[in-house]
Amino acid sequence: MNRYRVFPIIVMAALIMLPALVTAQDGPMPLTWVGMDKVKPGMGMQYPALFAKYNKPMLDKMVADGIATSWGVGYELAGPGGFNYIVWITMPGWAGMGAVEAAFDARYEGLSEEEQESMMSEWMEVVETGDEQYELLRHTVINGNPDAKFKYLRLSNYTAKPGYGSDVTKMYKSFVEPVYEQLLKDGAIAGYGLIEQAIHSDSTFTHEAWITFGELADLEKVEKAFMEQEVSDGDEVARDLAFSKMFDSDAHYDRLIRVIMQND
Repeated sequence: MNRYRVFPIIVMAALIMLPALVTAQDGPMPLTWVGMDKVKPGMGMQYPALFAKYNKPMLDKMVADGIATSWGVGYELAGPGGFNYIVWITMPGWAGMGAVEAAFDARYEGLSEEEQESMMSEWMEVVETGDEQYELLRHTVINGNPDAKFKYLRLSNYTAKPGYGSDVTKMYKSFVEPVYEQLLKDGAIAGYGLIEQAIHSDSTFTHEAWITFGELADLEKVEKAFMEQEVSDGDEVARDLAFSKMFDSDAHYDRLIRVIMQND
């Protein structure tokens, strides 16, 4: 079994992957490590209990020490499946990723052989081994209220056609970010962002957009905001044409994640 069962459990969000809340900042854009697990039937309550026992204290210390900016755990309410629990850890760039990995290595190596075996045994009773999925994602756009707690994470995955990858971020910033920024100011969402794969490990998407929010009813506010967005007829046609030109529409899918644990 992978030794990083202590560093596991994304998705996607993805991010997703997903997603953690930091305010817009200078310097390297944040990275999010995502681990996705398939929990055995009847073991849904044991999974978060094991995470709280083995990983939560260390992750909270990482956030307090500035090694990581945030972390969370959730399960999939709706989506294509492939996993049912997701964990994410967000950190400031590659240096942050190195610090997080080093912290987990040090913790693992500090355990006795008996403690390691006991921990692995407990995880193996809960998780289907061999089905783990891992992603390392880079935020190209990210903003949020660092003090807000949220219950839900929505991940929207897209596949850009060859040659259009850089245009996706431009389109997002022009048409999507202004709406989300206003929703963030109004308190309708807790955070939003756009993600690319820093290490290309999943061929099902190239870009992942995410939002976090407190109640499912908040999605009605999100939908209403986009419906009421002031866009001229010409701009709307141009946007629709650009979208169809840039993306493989058949490859799009969404996930809705119920967040059950996050940093204090």
